[in-house]
Amino acid sequence: YDMAHCAQMEAEIAQQNKIQSSIRQETYLLKKSANELKDQIANLSIALREIQAKERQLSKEVVQSPDRIKVDLATATQKLEGLKDTISRTQRERTLVRKRMEHVG
Repeated sequence: YDMAHCAQMEAEIAQQNKIQSSIRQETYLLKKSANELKDQIANLSIALREIQAKERQLSKEVVQSPDRIKVDLATATQKLEGLKDTISRTQRERTLVRKRMEHVG
């Protein structure tokens, strides 16, 4: 091998090292993102359970004070639907991140 060939190989190795480093960085960021989404899903699930419990409680009280409770129930139901949407969206994001991690890793 001559000097030019060695220099070319060294340049290729340096380029491959850069690519590898970049992949490691992206993998790290994707894992971090996946963990953050996992935490968000857990927190949203807790909030969802709390709202469902409140909704059940309000449903029992509807007879006592219909108008006010119906408004509270409607609000709780709206929040519930919003949370369900947020959880679904967050789970879809997490799935996408995991798929990207599989391709990077």
